[in-house]
Amino acid sequence: MVNGCEICQSRRGLVTRPIIRPIIAEHQRERYIVDLVDFRYYSDVNDGVKWMLIMVDSFSKYMWTVPLKEKSASAVVPAIRTIFMTFGPSFLLNSDNGREFCNEPMKFMLEEFNVRHVRGRARCPWIQGQVERANQTIKWMIGSRLLTLNTPGRWISVRESSTYSYNHM
Repeated sequence: MVNGCEICQSRRGLVTRPIIRPIIAEHQRERYIVDLVDFRYYSDVNDGVKWMLIMVDSFSKYMWTVPLKEKSASAVVPAIRTIFMTFGPSFLLNSDNGREFCNEPMKFMLEEFNVRHVRGRARCPWIQGQVERANQTIKWMIGSRLLTLNTPGRWISVRESSTYSYNHM
């Protein structure tokens, strides 16, 4: 009703949204952004693997993926540690406020590597925009490969090749 009334529209103030400042990294390994992708629906055809950890370098957009059987600190911390040990730690690690990222083992591991943990605000997925976009892209790439290979749901068989393709686009 209000939207259709010209008088109401003229009296209503302009709605302005706050300017969202993008996260800008100036060099590699300055900031890694991490998230989990839910594949629980397909766990029966993926040997019980239910989650995929995705970590993205904010500067280069390079992606790492790790299959996980559970969404817990005991699964996430060793996966991130392996990435840090292989490719080097970042200065900052961005994550959401999930218990798998905000816990004592994670805190100790990040202190060990001298990495500052930056947590996004609750219920604000756009703060994690870079990794959320990467999630969509890798899920689309995995789905496309599964259709091509006619292996519905068996995402762990194409995860590595999909990640490789993403990193070399």
